[in-house]
Amino acid sequence: MSFIYVRIKEKEMQKLYSVKELTKISGLNKNLIYDFINFGYLKAIKFKTIKVTENSWNEFIDKYDGYDLSDLKNPKKIEVK
Repeated sequence: MSFIYVRIKEKEMQKLYSVKELTKISGLNKNLIYDFINFGYLKAIKFKTIKVTENSWNEFIDKYDGYDLSDLKNPKKIEVK
């Protein structure tokens, strides 16, 4: 896997993931990742292609941990009975 790094502060670098790389990392399909971006759940940057920063991916995972995102128009907390 090749990574692109961007400078976000004077000495701090951050990985940029392509959608394809996120599919390998997460096991999710690319259409779902694009849906997360299009619905505003996951922040992304477009250069020639869509990229997601490592921080954005981690924030997404942390924010929606414990949620059912199968219906992106109506996310719900997962209830275990």
